[in-house]
Amino acid sequence: GLVLTNAHVVRGDASPSITLADGRTVTGRVLGRDEEADLALVQIEVTGIPPIVWGDSDALRPGERLLAIGYPLGGSVFRGGEASVTSGIFSAHRDLRGRSFIQTDTPLNPGNSGGPLINLKGEVIGINTLVVGRTSELQAQGLNLAIPSNVARPLIPVLRAGGR
Repeated sequence: GLVLTNAHVVRGDASPSITLADGRTVTGRVLGRDEEADLALVQIEVTGIPPIVWGDSDALRPGERLLAIGYPLGGSVFRGGEASVTSGIFSAHRDLRGRSFIQTDTPLNPGNSGGPLINLKGEVIGINTLVVGRTSELQAQGLNLAIPSNVARPLIPVLRAGGR
């Protein structure tokens, strides 16, 4: 299987440990990492996991409901490292410093980076990446960003080939 996540999540770790939803922990191998795009592709040897369905991030409309899945604080302070799910809405497409992002008010907790942003059809439309600001005041403004699926998905073959 292949896991697409943020480069900063696996920075400096060529063999990250990944805990699956069924509780299994596997060791992955980083195939490629792009620091500028903040994406990394990790290969894991598992069976029985259904593939994700990609959605069209360009089709998002303001007010559309979204879900963010992640492991707050890496699961370290929560029993069993359980995943969390938060919900919110799509706010806008944003270009920041020459990069495209999805802006959402879906709460992203520290440690949620690299998890999927999902529409209500169950399609992955983004990779959660960043909360603008680190104070609760700024986080309350809803400046949570995700890498759009239409930006991330085309980079998978490049990362799979070990490219950057």
